[in-house]
Amino acid sequence: MITLRQGSSGPYVIQLKKRLEGAGYPTPPGPLFDTDTHRAVRQFQAAHQDSSGRPLDVDGVVGDATWEALGGPPGPLVEHANARGSMVALIALKEASRGVREHGGNNRGTDVEMYQRATGLPGTGWPWCAAFVTWCYESAGLLLRDANGFAAVAALRRWAEHSGYWRPREQGYWPPMGAIVIYTFSHTGIIVSAGDQADKTVEGNTSSGARGSQRDGGGVFQRTRLHRAIRGYVVMPDIVAN
Repeated sequence: MITLRQGSSGPYVIQLKKRLEGAGYPTPPGPLFDTDTHRAVRQFQAAHQDSSGRPLDVDGVVGDATWEALGGPPGPLVEHANARGSMVALIALKEASRGVREHGGNNRGTDVEMYQRATGLPGTGWPWCAAFVTWCYESAGLLLRDANGFAAVAALRRWAEHSGYWRPREQGYWPPMGAIVIYTFSHTGIIVSAGDQADKTVEGNTSSGARGSQRDGGGVFQRTRLHRAIRGYVVMPDIVAN
């Protein structure tokens, strides 16, 4: 069962907050398990018992016993895209269908430079998978990190975690169309559709299949990635249906 504590973030926290509010313990909106949520959990635990009638541990940690007292374990989480999320994915798919490839050297070319400029960084010749993601979002009218985007996958993940947009790869979670996927290797892309064991994506700076570099390839391609290769997702509220 999912365990949540102060510092956790994501859709399971949103589900927790809805249950706490229904039980009379309101918390601030959003996907962050902050100090107010921690306080509300402790207040709930102090006033409730587990399924055997024993008082809950008042530790602010939402584990099996607290979930049961809140109505049972959290179910599978499916986040659906709104029109903006669908637009991000369609923009990425269009780039893949155009057959974008590097030209004039590694990490170079007219299209590659267009993606790289979206990050606000000068020059070219540097890996561009995160720049491609930034450009897709910018083209859909969404800005990652204020006015500038990301050239580094690690920086993109840190920003998502700090902003409460990070969704770790967990069993039963289905990301929305247009979400940003981050892999166990230093690489990123755009979710086209989610699945039970793998997700369909569009990625820049990759190869068309298993042969060739997966994180420093020569073009924009549609891919299917097994969940074991996925570390998590960046899901901005702007792309999720209410």
